[in-house]
Amino acid sequence: MNGQVSCAAENCAYNSKGNCSASNISVNGGNATSGHETFCKTFTMNNSSPSFQNNVSFSSDPNTQIACSAQNCLYYDNQVCNAPNVSIMSSLSTSPIQTECQTFIPRH
Repeated sequence: MNGQVSCAAENCAYNSKGNCSASNISVNGGNATSGHETFCKTFTMNNSSPSFQNNVSFSSDPNTQIACSAQNCLYYDNQVCNAPNVSIMSSLSTSPIQTECQTFIPRH
């Protein structure tokens, strides 16, 4: 699936002014029942001097691949996210587990 990805994980090396610059993104969540139980496995701590902005905007890269293991999410489709866009949150993250997919909607 291709999609737009916004990112508020300011400490991530792939965060570029609120856009995710990773070409492939992996959201983990296994048996998650809410976004709080998901995380961006692609998160990589930025070890350079931070020059972050708090605005969140959508990535303009239409080729971003979004893999997903959150089977209980409405957008989950055989290991792939089929949401039209994805929002990763947690501005003070220092590890993947501190992030979350705010696009998660539980299946009913």
